[in-house]
Amino acid sequence: EDLFNMKTVKAELTYLIEQTKPNLITLTGDQTWSNENLISLKTLVKWLDGFKIPYAPVFGNHDYGNSKNSSVLDQNKCCDIYESGKYSLFSRGPSNLGTLGNYVVNIIEDGKVYRTLYMLDSGYEDKITDEQIEWFKWNCEGIKNYNGGEYSDKPLPQYSKAYNLLSYEERAEIDDYYNYSLHGSTENGFFDAAKERGVKNIVCGHQHGNNFTLSYQGVSLTFALKTDELGGYIKTDRVYLNGATYFILNGSDTQIKNIYVDENKFHITKPINEQ
Repeated sequence: EDLFNMKTVKAELTYLIEQTKPNLITLTGDQTWSNENLISLKTLVKWLDGFKIPYAPVFGNHDYGNSKNSSVLDQNKCCDIYESGKYSLFSRGPSNLGTLGNYVVNIIEDGKVYRTLYMLDSGYEDKITDEQIEWFKWNCEGIKNYNGGEYSDKPLPQYSKAYNLLSYEERAEIDDYYNYSLHGSTENGFFDAAKERGVKNIVCGHQHGNNFTLSYQGVSLTFALKTDELGGYIKTDRVYLNGATYFILNGSDTQIKNIYVDENKFHITKPINEQ
């Protein structure tokens, strides 16, 4: 059954890549989920390399074990696989931040840093660690005056604060795209540190049932779409939350768009004689 689920996901992702023609693919966690994650990761990296497009993954809680104290997998071995990809931009980063897989992707234009993506793994904790914040500040000092984005497992508490500021009418506009709790990480100063250093877009790719963008104190907070064979969380017949979120960078402007995958278009099942 997993084999056919994998075929479905690959068909969906191929379609999304063909439609959006991205210059960079980001993967925001839970790329794999099994005791055979190392085998799955090797298959994934080989497949992604085939598109010949740079890609930047971060870990989800299932990528290197299904619980905080899991002994199923070795995160360093997962890092080895990601770093082996020909088009992979992944780096395991410093080993003293509480998690691995914290790294920076700089987008260069005319020999200068045009945009910066801060790829952060919040692991199983209820907040981004103090060590990660200090690491983030240190990086910003080297690339200040440029904008950046951050990818995390759990939404910052500002997502909930921004939602609470919306009017009834504004909440109704995003109601079909809001299916999962906004409860996120504990406040420990990361948002303020990011805002002070010019970050304009923060992205959470792990709240699977949510897909909308809110503005809070001049920063856009986005829930990115997921892609899988399960079809996401459907709240009404109008919205099917499965697909991809993509960003179009144009000067200082950032456009955030979504492309949705039809519920049945790519679902691949076993032949009748194999049921």
